[in-house]
Amino acid sequence: MKHDRGSSSQSHWGRAPRSPAKRWLPHAAEAQADGLVGPEHLRVIERFFDQLPNCVDYQTRELAEADLARIGSGLGPRTFAKPPVGSWP
Repeated sequence: MKHDRGSSSQSHWGRAPRSPAKRWLPHAAEAQADGLVGPEHLRVIERFFDQLPNCVDYQTRELAEADLARIGSGLGPRTFAKPPVGSWP
């Protein structure tokens, strides 16, 4: 993973200030810019939205994206990618 050698406060996920996710995953892009999530986390979030039915409204999508960014920032990418125990089929 790429590290910014000029910053001692940076987390191990690195920074991507010009992430393409910024346009349609603003919360995840912000978490990535803050060094809280990495590219693997973003792929998990993108897969979630790829599988989400089109009938889900914009507000619900935005809330889900914010929740996923928040939850992902507290988990490693492998743990974040696993479905929770007892989740829906």
